[in-house]
Order: sequence, then C-alpha cells, then structure tokens
Amino acid sequence: MMIYLNKDHNIKDKYEDSDWIKTPLVIFLNNTYDLLVKKEVMKEYGFEEIEKEVKKICNLGEMIARENIEKGHSMGIEQGQKLERITLIKNMTESL
Repeated sequence: MMIYLNKDHNIKDKYEDSDWIKTPLVIFLNNTYDLLVKKEVMKEYGFEEIEKEVKKICNLGEMIARENIEKGHSMGIEQGQKLERITLIKNMTESL
C-alpha cells in the first residue's frame, strides 16, 4: 500500500470514500502539520475513545494472562505434591 502525502490537502476537505482512515493517516504521517492540528484530528475522528477501548482490551488481556499464570502455578504445585506423596509411598513400601 502506498500513501501519497499531499502537503496541499486541506484537512477540512473530506475524501469521498474511506475518509475515516485516509485523513488521519495523511495528517499523522505528514510532518508539515503541528501537534495541535494532529490532536484536533484525533478528537474529530474519535481516536481518544478508541485509545480508551484499546487500553481496556490490553488490561483485560493482561488480567487473563495473570490469572492463567497463577492457575498454572497452582496446578504445578498440586502436581508436585502428588508426585511427592507417590514417592513417599513407594519408599515406605520398599522399606517394608
């Protein structure tokens, strides 16, 4: 995919199709626009809301990963305890 950064493009002019992706890309990748213009575009196109949703999803992913690590750790401890009991029983029966 090639993106032509039209320096003369007025951000008030909307692209006919898929404006929701083209305008933000042109603005963010074009170094002639300052930070304030980029922030305005972020606000206009709802990027702040998208950022919040992405953070929620990332936090949810981290929580799920943490829960699974804890679950795996608990299962490992339980399995280790079972193996230890089996070894103790074997040792006791061999000593009889």
